[in-house]
Amino acid sequence: MATLIGPELIDPDLTVTGLAAARLFASSRPRPRGADAARLLSGLTRAPGGTYSSTVEVIHFTDGSSAHTDLIRLNPNIDAYSLDFAGVSPRQLCHYREVPAAWTPALRSAALRASIGRVLAAGHPHVSTAALTGRLRSAGHRVSGSIREHEAIAATQAALWRLTNHLELDTRPLDEPVRASARIGEHPASRRITPDADGIAWHTQLPAGETVYLELALTGAPQLQAYEFSVGSRTGRHATEVHLESSLDGATWRPVSRSTVVLGDRRPGWRTVRRQLGAAATLSSAGAAGQNGHPHYRLAARGPEDRDGLLDLHGIRLELTGGARFRNNERIVALYRLLLAEAHREDAPTAWPRALIGSRTPHGPAAFTPLVAVGASAVPSFSTRIPTHEGAFDGR
Repeated sequence: MATLIGPELIDPDLTVTGLAAARLFASSRPRPRGADAARLLSGLTRAPGGTYSSTVEVIHFTDGSSAHTDLIRLNPNIDAYSLDFAGVSPRQLCHYREVPAAWTPALRSAALRASIGRVLAAGHPHVSTAALTGRLRSAGHRVSGSIREHEAIAATQAALWRLTNHLELDTRPLDEPVRASARIGEHPASRRITPDADGIAWHTQLPAGETVYLELALTGAPQLQAYEFSVGSRTGRHATEVHLESSLDGATWRPVSRSTVVLGDRRPGWRTVRRQLGAAATLSSAGAAGQNGHPHYRLAARGPEDRDGLLDLHGIRLELTGGARFRNNERIVALYRLLLAEAHREDAPTAWPRALIGSRTPHGPAAFTPLVAVGASAVPSFSTRIPTHEGAFDGR
């Protein structure tokens, strides 16, 4: 019966020494070229746990999962990122060594290797945090302050997981409604509103003596500290009262205290109206886990009682308490978007990904999360040992 060593079948009737088998296994794989033909890093170790690093960050994904991010420190003096979100972290001292990038499951695709190389070349630590801040602003990302090291690490790791695991970082603005619909009175039918480049625009008739609504569903249950809109030129020359309402289920509504704005009958078009709310005006509950607002809000508008009117509002925006626009840090979101744009730009600078596999013994089979080395300026011991079926992935 033949024995499987790597992708090759070895006839048991042949006398095959360990070295011969290793050579046969190696000859069946594509031979590395260029940067991948350089001597491979070996003799690296990774210790489990340890002290809590100052560069740890928590990031959230669109599927509801979250993760702690940090550079993975290997001894001696090699930093790395994870190539597999679902990989296994060691619970004891383990050993890492480099293998040709094309031999690792996460990097078998040439196109994927190129994209990951562009992320590494554009991310941290290859590019300093000061330079990354400058690039974000040059690209039109309006971020407050300078990006910090833990944020740059988190964005780079998130971009890598997007490429290797198709895991999407949550980049949706919390103040951007997931659904907007307009309704006249308590009529069950509503009209879906699609935001444009300037946000949500609401143009509606104001039937005499009746209230019209713009219902907005948000991500989570945030509290609001203000709302604002611009009054369009098509708004009728009549008095209109606008106020805010909140709901936990989208069916039962209550007015938000001190949220009313009165638009007079003499006003220039396109003026901006902003209404500041009280500190706990939209609070629904509070406990050990924090404070919650409401997942549903709506603007209610009422025109003249004796005749029909028109309302034309643009740039409608809800301002969240605390100012955070994303579940993730805004600088992480901006850099993540920039790095993914670089990953798909074919003329972007690239770095050759140096893939590392982890095992329980120095030359054992891959058992832990595959990594990609970065900033390998301090060079540990090298090895020219031919990877055997015990030391490579073997299709795992």
